[in-house]
Amino acid sequence: MDPIIDLMNEFMPRSLLFSNEAQRHGKAETVGNMDLVLSTGQPADTRMKGAIPGTAQGSDHRMIETVFDISVTASKQDKRLLFTNASKKDINNRIVDTIRDKLMRNRGQQKRNKLTLTGSEVA
Repeated sequence: MDPIIDLMNEFMPRSLLFSNEAQRHGKAETVGNMDLVLSTGQPADTRMKGAIPGTAQGSDHRMIETVFDISVTASKQDKRLLFTNASKKDINNRIVDTIRDKLMRNRGQQKRNKLTLTGSEVA
């Protein structure tokens, strides 16, 4: 048996999960690349089952069945006031008042910076 299969049997696929399979090339018994994915015990215990099927797939393949049961929780989004929920006249007045207050004492690049900041604050 392959050393990696022995390792998987010893740790009961909770820490190493296959994402590819071992392959032997020719009579020289050289082993090809095998991709492994590390997993902590808790997700492995609650979300997957791993087993080595009883039937052989051939002399140069060893299949490991892994089934994942993944559920993703929806992200919580903060409620925000949309422009469609407010009067356009009120929005325009608020922008003009804020620009007037912040830009009166500034020049050049400072005015452009304040204008950008004001637009993002109002929105």
